[in-house]
Amino acid sequence: MDNSRPKYDFTSEFNSYYQVLLKQITFILGDQNKAEDIVQETLIKYYYAQKHTISNPKAWLIKVAVNSSYNYLRSEKNRKQREEKNIVIPSSTNIEDVVIKNEEEQIVKDAMSLLPERDKLLILLKYSGYSYTEIAQILDIEEASVGTMLARAKKKFKEILLNMKGSE
Repeated sequence: MDNSRPKYDFTSEFNSYYQVLLKQITFILGDQNKAEDIVQETLIKYYYAQKHTISNPKAWLIKVAVNSSYNYLRSEKNRKQREEKNIVIPSSTNIEDVVIKNEEEQIVKDAMSLLPERDKLLILLKYSGYSYTEIAQILDIEEASVGTMLARAKKKFKEILLNMKGSE
């Protein structure tokens, strides 16, 4: 048996990508436990993938993890709505502050949900600290287009927010 070829070390790859993915997916989901599950599932998919066809592992992993997150959010939307109705607010909490905060968060979530997927991802990735180069790789677009597309996405988001506030 020829031992001259280096042995594949998945553990070091796992460790190098885990925290990056976990931070991003936790931001999207707002639930670290579920984010950990999705990140682990993504890394398992990567382990079994045809790695020779993946030119940029980080971009591939982020794309798969983000898509899995959105799939999870879509499938859990009704369950989360039912659970939120049953939340008990402690009496020591200023109910007005909680209501205002929840309403503001819901408005932002609703506005984001009305954006096309690509626009949502552009905004989330940019405000998660990714560079234009990384965003271009993740979304499989030209780097020169990222700024323009991001500006358009922000404009759409702002218009949606203004329309939502105007209809109140």
